[in-house]
Amino acid sequence: MPLVALFFRLSGDIMKELVKDQIIMETLLLAPMVAAAGYSAMYLLGGGGIVGAAVIFFIAKAMGK
Repeated sequence: MPLVALFFRLSGDIMKELVKDQIIMETLLLAPMVAAAGYSAMYLLGGGGIVGAAVIFFIAKAMGK
């Protein structure tokens, strides 16, 4: 196999790994925000107000839930 073809094949594999790692990191960063939104949604569905839901969202986000 020519050296140039080997280089491009290896760089393609490296790019696939980098994209995979980036997707995993983005998912891990978004998970706490979605969980915090869940607590706020439950509060709103229970009859609470928008200000209380915002307070719960920021508290849950700060706690990492």
